[in-house]
Amino acid sequence: MQHDDWVKLADALPVGASKTVKTAGRQLAVFQLSETKACAIDNRCPHQGYPLATGDTKSDGGEVVLTCAWHNWKFRLPDGACLVGGEAVQAYETEMRDDGVYARLVDPPLEVQRGTLYEALEAAIDDEDDGRAARTMERLLMLGEPAMQVLGWLCALSAKRLEWGFEHGLAASADLADMLSRKVAPDGLVLLQALQLLMDGLARRPAQAFAPADERSGGALRTLVADEDLAGAEAATRGSASRDALLDTFVDIATDGFLDFGHGLIFVAQAEQLSARLADHGDPHDHPILTSLTRNLVFATREHTLPPMRHFMKLVAAREPLSLAQVRLDVSFDVEPFFSHVLDGDLESAIDAVDQAVAAGIEPKRIALALGLAAGERLLRFDPAHEHDFDITEGWLHVTHALTYAEATFQLLRRRPSDSLLRALRYGARFIQHMAPLDGPPEVVAEEPETDPTADLAAVLDQRDVGAARRLARTSPLAELRRAIESDMLGDRLTRQIFVAHHIKTGAAALRLAEAAATDPDLASWSRRPLEGTVRWLCHPMRERRIARNARIAERFVRQGLRTRDLC
Repeated sequence: MQHDDWVKLADALPVGASKTVKTAGRQLAVFQLSETKACAIDNRCPHQGYPLATGDTKSDGGEVVLTCAWHNWKFRLPDGACLVGGEAVQAYETEMRDDGVYARLVDPPLEVQRGTLYEALEAAIDDEDDGRAARTMERLLMLGEPAMQVLGWLCALSAKRLEWGFEHGLAASADLADMLSRKVAPDGLVLLQALQLLMDGLARRPAQAFAPADERSGGALRTLVADEDLAGAEAATRGSASRDALLDTFVDIATDGFLDFGHGLIFVAQAEQLSARLADHGDPHDHPILTSLTRNLVFATREHTLPPMRHFMKLVAAREPLSLAQVRLDVSFDVEPFFSHVLDGDLESAIDAVDQAVAAGIEPKRIALALGLAAGERLLRFDPAHEHDFDITEGWLHVTHALTYAEATFQLLRRRPSDSLLRALRYGARFIQHMAPLDGPPEVVAEEPETDPTADLAAVLDQRDVGAARRLARTSPLAELRRAIESDMLGDRLTRQIFVAHHIKTGAAALRLAEAAATDPDLASWSRRPLEGTVRWLCHPMRERRIARNARIAERFVRQGLRTRDLC
């Protein structure tokens, strides 16, 4: 036998005895099972690290079972399989020689362990054991599995289980993938945040039975979604040979109307960003994500067909379609009237602001960028009292959607401009104008007094110092703001997954808008509005659990037939 990788651990021990051995950077527990057989395992229990060498061993039906004294986890010796608990303990090949116990201290390569570790990760997810999931992902990373591959696996698992399709966890994972690629935080932290968002409510849920691929129906996807033909739309998506053509069709679908409070277009932009990032790293999970997006678009509420949008749809129907043919480069953008009409005008003047900008030859991506800045201003004007009023529908999260919708339009116009996408400019202007009733009176939204000019954004966010946070959002270098805001996204400020997802998506969108507008001579003076609005939001308390609110709403609805009021 080749002995180069073998290390002597101990002289022969009495049968039934154990010993702790530290060697080669490891701490091992050695057990003498019989006169001719010993075993070596990691000494730290995989649950919470209690030393296994102090555990109790018993024979049970021919097997030797080791019980950890700390929480009663049980392991089979000599292979370390977990019998009670959640994780196996690493076991090493051992042999008895004339002078004692030897072990081969070589970890199995990633190729050998990958399948077992992903099975263990899925089991931890289904048991809702975050600690075990975190440890399993860390073991994958330690063995050399790329973090983006782990994220792709998590995204695919979520996409396959989501009954109604693409959701906030997948959308936020696009921004987390960007953080992974830039190494802004430890990979394990970003991945655990993604896992929490992606698997919220999906433990032990079965995978959806996606329709099989049908290459012949690829060109009919738009019609299939419009007809809410789920099986046909899934088959067309899975049969598509061109990712770019598929995403162009998704853009057409998401701008044929206004879907799910703007989520249709937001999710298309985030799905494109996520799938591109994963594809850059050789990830094979593109189609579960995009098929899940198809499910979302099929099931989405067609808000443009509902009474609140009838006036808007009539105004748009009476106008000529917008066209990229009107675009001229290097046209000056007179932004003050544009912002005034979108923020303070009526619906028709908001649409006019967009149409006039397109007619003047302004690049559509610049118009979308301006809408994003206007949405940041709407966040700055929001009356926080609405968040705590049980009798109205809207709160902070509602107004963040105008910003993420405008930013999604901007990103898509940068990457794949089309006449279809120009329709999103009108929808975006309507979205921002429509939320004017959420503005507070001047004395409510006025800036609080400035505080210590040497403070940093992370500290003032922790202190909920609105005035200092807004000042820093206006004056600090963008690189510093990015570090502070991204750190805050991962810092457990919020609890419920829907709030965490909006924190990540809104913060990331605000940063992208601010960085893009900072280089535009006509928009630079407004470039910090999205960041200032975002930090203002984060400094105000939010009711995340909403138990009292939901109980009140249920009582009034069931007993009196009353529903919450919509301000906008």
